[in-house]
Amino acid sequence: MPTQIKISSLPSLGVADLTDIVPIVSNCTSSLCTYQTTLQTIKDAIVTEYWISGSTGTCSLITNNGSGTDSTGNYSIAAGCSNTTSGNFSMIGGGRANTNSGVYGNIVGGRINDVSGNWSTIGGGCNNSIESPFSFISNGCNQITSGGCFSSILGGRDNENYGANSTIGGGVSNVICDQSLYGVFNGIIGGGRENTILSGGTVTIAGGSGNTICGGVNFIGGGSQNTICSYSSNIVGGSGNTIDSDSFNASIGGGIANCITSTSYRATVSGGYMNIITTSTGATIVGGQNNSITNGVNSFIGGGQLNCIDSNSSSILGGYGNNTCGYANVHILGCNIDATMSSSTFVQKLSIMNIQNGSAGLPSKAIYYCSTDSNRLYIVP
Repeated sequence: MPTQIKISSLPSLGVADLTDIVPIVSNCTSSLCTYQTTLQTIKDAIVTEYWISGSTGTCSLITNNGSGTDSTGNYSIAAGCSNTTSGNFSMIGGGRANTNSGVYGNIVGGRINDVSGNWSTIGGGCNNSIESPFSFISNGCNQITSGGCFSSILGGRDNENYGANSTIGGGVSNVICDQSLYGVFNGIIGGGRENTILSGGTVTIAGGSGNTICGGVNFIGGGSQNTICSYSSNIVGGSGNTIDSDSFNASIGGGIANCITSTSYRATVSGGYMNIITTSTGATIVGGQNNSITNGVNSFIGGGQLNCIDSNSSSILGGYGNNTCGYANVHILGCNIDATMSSSTFVQKLSIMNIQNGSAGLPSKAIYYCSTDSNRLYIVP
């Protein structure tokens, strides 16, 4: 049996690495002769003192510390305490009570982490689990299940990633659902709490809490309890805002409890409170409270409260309690005005400044007054 030398003795030999041993022992001219050995002797010593073979794995290694660590996979390594590698070409670098059954799987450290997906890695943390291949958890306490692959969780707690090519940056209790069941791929949840991507590809929830996406190419920036169930739409922030099914390319900027529903393509609610657009392609509500556009294609409400448009190409700039009453191409500015005819503008107490005296140079249908006729108003024929 060759003489065993602990790795701690190597500095006293004055060597930089194991390969330097060969020229040193071949020139035994000093007290270094006390340490006469071969490179293989040192390798044997290191293995015997600090590493031993796993119980069944071919060419497997485990730390020789009596902690119950084992390596049963071929060409696998297990260090730390009570860790087990059973996947071929797998590794556990340290930590405690970790298990690795994935082929080419890795657990760097941490506690009670588990890798069963092939070519997947857990960096650290506690109670992390990866079942899918080519996936990664940096740390925290999270789970990547078998529904997807090429996915990652960078941190946080109780996050679950079932999607393919999807990422959860951090936060708490965020979920990307199963790619095989709901078709989630290229999904991103940046952080926050209890955000969910139920279905769709190329979707993002940047943060916030309780936000939900169920549709493709959608974006929620933040806020709380916002929901998109459409396609190619976005909610920047706010709370309790909703873009319903079939309202493609719609947008809500913020506010509270605003809603775009029922095939309102390219509709926009910038903000406000409880504003709603229904079946109105290209409609816009800038702000205000309890305003609504229904069956109003390309119609517009600027603000105010309890204003209602139910006709195409109409607008209410603001005010209170105004209604187009089904007349198209109607425009209202004031309060409590009900339209009575199409292609008309309704205002209250209209004041027109700088009216011309006389009709000279004015086009047809222009207004002028006549100073020689008691300042009466006339319209150019």
